[in-house]
Amino acid sequence: MIRGMNAPYRTTHDRGLEPLTARRRLLLAVMVLVVAAESVLQVTALRTREPIDFTARYAGGWLVGQGRSPYDRAEVSAVERELWPGLAELPFWDPPPTAAAFRFISRLPLHEAALAWTLLSVICLAAIGWLLADLLGVRPWMTRLTIVGLLMLFGPARSSLLLGQIEAVSLLPLFAAIWLCLRRPHAGPPTALCAALAVVALCKPQLAYLPVAVVLVHCYRRDRLAAAVGAAAAALALVVLARLAAPSAHWSDWLATLRDRPEGPAWWVRLALLTGGVAGIAFALRAAASCRDSFEGRLLLAAGCNGLGAAVVLWNPQWHVVLILPVLALLALGDPSARSRWDQAVLVVLAAICLPDTIAGYTYYVGLAYAVVPLCLSAVILVAVVWARLVPPAWAAATWLLAAVLLIPPVEPWFAQAKGLVLCLAVLWLLPLVGGGWTGQRTAEAGPRLL
Repeated sequence: MIRGMNAPYRTTHDRGLEPLTARRRLLLAVMVLVVAAESVLQVTALRTREPIDFTARYAGGWLVGQGRSPYDRAEVSAVERELWPGLAELPFWDPPPTAAAFRFISRLPLHEAALAWTLLSVICLAAIGWLLADLLGVRPWMTRLTIVGLLMLFGPARSSLLLGQIEAVSLLPLFAAIWLCLRRPHAGPPTALCAALAVVALCKPQLAYLPVAVVLVHCYRRDRLAAAVGAAAAALALVVLARLAAPSAHWSDWLATLRDRPEGPAWWVRLALLTGGVAGIAFALRAAASCRDSFEGRLLLAAGCNGLGAAVVLWNPQWHVVLILPVLALLALGDPSARSRWDQAVLVVLAAICLPDTIAGYTYYVGLAYAVVPLCLSAVILVAVVWARLVPPAWAAATWLLAAVLLIPPVEPWFAQAKGLVLCLAVLWLLPLVGGGWTGQRTAEAGPRLL
């Protein structure tokens, strides 16, 4: 268990803060949930066009239903223009099993399908938040709902809802597999199910390939036969689904689509990202000593490296932060006196970047409403956090100012890559602070469990 995890929060002057009363917890939870609900409504109310990612997948699914390849960019672009004139064109990036799933979704009219997909994504996000709360050892149901609300306020999650992405749906099986690893006995059926869920999460392979590998290795060490059967059954099911429901979506065409991605930003941006990647490797090697002896440590280290690789190769790295949210939560619960001033400064930067909509570079707008509304939501959350005595007022003020600096200036879309890189670097740097509490042994009486 992390040193000082259950100790009351202390300021730099060692002034004790009174514990949260039941009324304060309830009011804080209500405020977070109300603002989270408003945040989700803002996503659907302020957008001016159909989600670009969902429209591309809808077009790919429609092409599969017509017996045509979803990886033909000209075909996908033509369908997108017909579905939504003026919409920016986006290729179909996903493997054949996803094309098969969207063949069925495309049978609905576009607007109804987009609404259904948004609702499904919200449900999956809520389930991920609930599993995260349980993995962190949170038991009160109202506190769990608060964590769900905070996840809804998380910038990458809201951007995903806005764009109609599949991240929430594809990450839920991985979080369920992790939950099974930590919450269920080392029996054959749970191990097989865990391995199968991990393989299903590979329907978005670049999102979590390293954490999936850690889960599969963990399952293999538990029960070799069950892990092999579960993984093989899931892989076979995905291949059969793709073959039967999407025969025109070929694996070779998908790989060629990934290979032929268009050029990204300028050379100096690529050089900066590559330099950050080299620094991240050094941070990961530094953290490995405290993470190698436990499943939780290896998982968090893999998630950080996965996001680091995504930032360097220009895949959208924002959603990788959801995989390393437990690191931030555990750091927030830890004893501040155990951190250096530099580590505390890194934590403030992390908090600023993770505030609602601060990762806004990936979106394609800089209108006043999209700056004012998120900043107001951020202010409400920070006021509630300060009022509940969770952080010092000075930290909250600095965090909000950094959020304003990150949010207001109009930036190019690639700036999100830099933000994702900073997040992954910061978490890899801070990982040893929580790594010392991992023993690799988990019992029901050991207190809060770590992801």
